[in-house]
Amino acid sequence: MLQDRRVMKLSALWLFFNTGCDDVDWPEPQYVSSLRVLGVQANPPTLTPGASTQLSIHCVDGAKEANTTTACDVDVAWFARCNNPKDNDPDHCIGGYKQLSNHLASRIAETQAVDYPDGFGFGPYFNFTAPDDVLREGFEAAGSVVKYGTSYVFFAICAGQLVTVRNVSDRLPVECRDRKTGKPLDQKRFVVGVTTVYSYDRITNRNPVLSAPRFDNVEIPSRCSIDAKCPTGFECSTGNRCLPVVQSCMKENSADCKEHCLNFELGIDSYSLFSINGDRLEAPKKSLWLTYLTNAGNLPDDEASFALHAPPDGATVKRTPCIRWRPPRTPTEEAHLWAVVRDTRGGFATWDQRIIVR
Repeated sequence: MLQDRRVMKLSALWLFFNTGCDDVDWPEPQYVSSLRVLGVQANPPTLTPGASTQLSIHCVDGAKEANTTTACDVDVAWFARCNNPKDNDPDHCIGGYKQLSNHLASRIAETQAVDYPDGFGFGPYFNFTAPDDVLREGFEAAGSVVKYGTSYVFFAICAGQLVTVRNVSDRLPVECRDRKTGKPLDQKRFVVGVTTVYSYDRITNRNPVLSAPRFDNVEIPSRCSIDAKCPTGFECSTGNRCLPVVQSCMKENSADCKEHCLNFELGIDSYSLFSINGDRLEAPKKSLWLTYLTNAGNLPDDEASFALHAPPDGATVKRTPCIRWRPPRTPTEEAHLWAVVRDTRGGFATWDQRIIVR
């Protein structure tokens, strides 16, 4: 099997590793009230031996005051020396990053790019190249045996400054400190995780594409201006975006509040694998999942995620189920719904829907 359940969990990840505190208050999965990694996107999501991809962190910060942006202001470090580890378990690679700390400045941001050790990167983007000998295993697809290899890239993001830790082998050699006081920051401001990059010899993957967003069954225009007005119930806001405008909920029981729906279209290409020449393969299809989060209001569903099934035979597009959301009591210009789509071959897409609550 291409990937066991443990690897699927890791590749879907925003992982939180314990940073030394046994009694910690971990963030609620559905509600963003701290620094949160939505995922890592690879462009392209799959490689051939010797080819490169650009990895980018997608994060949000829900620990800010009301009506301020949720954009991240973070240090990001990358660690990429983990190809086909024993038992396909990236934990076996952690100890190998100990030596990298000898090449890094105490404040990692002060390390010159020319001095970065092999397999290390700093900043929101990281270029990863698959080794020439990465292909190790095989599986059958489209009547042929496809060879593949698995690479794991660790990351650490800090809403402060990343500093080097020497002589540690049970975790990444970094910690997160406050930029002014130098005090250590906890898991609400410091996230460590791992993302998976697959290499193949005969097939490729593409990132899923969320399109035609609808809010309460009204398609959200991509742009607005003086000449291109927003639909009723929307306002043209910063960035020339049409934003939904809803009323705050003053009910004692949030279940009595008006429920809103956000959904999207996914085309057949989002469910497909392709040949090296770019031809769509009829089989196997990818499995997709959508997970959603918010920083305000209420998500009625106990588990804020669902499987995304492929369009029926002959169809090329399918609309996702509703992301159900109820507004908060407190008005805000910065309520957000985040939708995250992942597939079983490293594909990733996200959507940030900002909502004005009056």
